[in-house]
Amino acid sequence: MAIVAATMLPEDAVWARRTFSRMFEARAAAPNPAPERRSGFSARSFVAEAEGRVVGITGYYTDPEGGFWLGWFAVDPSFQRKGTGSALLEKIEGLVREKGGHRLWVWTSPLPLFAKGRAFYEARGFRLVEREPFPRVEEETVVYGKEL
Repeated sequence: MAIVAATMLPEDAVWARRTFSRMFEARAAAPNPAPERRSGFSARSFVAEAEGRVVGITGYYTDPEGGFWLGWFAVDPSFQRKGTGSALLEKIEGLVREKGGHRLWVWTSPLPLFAKGRAFYEARGFRLVEREPFPRVEEETVVYGKEL
């Protein structure tokens, strides 16, 4: 959790902790502990480790229509610009291709705080596809897509 919290706004870290806590509690209490299968979503997560600690995290999930989406993506600031993020993204892209995916999507914020992340995606071939309303601080999100 520390690596995710370190790359978010403090209020986002609080939101994420609450959200994931509720999700894990719901899974533990459910007769079938795999709600993502019931809803049509599935997900996998990965971490990058260096120097005996987690220095990056990401994953992907599929939506009910079979689309592949990049999950939360974070790299410890002291490991940025050293290939960690690129290695994580390449891992996800390879897995998506193995599963027959031809496009990877990611949604993010248009706020200046996320400019570095958007630049990372754009430098790796993602292109802005659309802006969509999002009832939170940003008021909208941006969706990027990449042909694989």
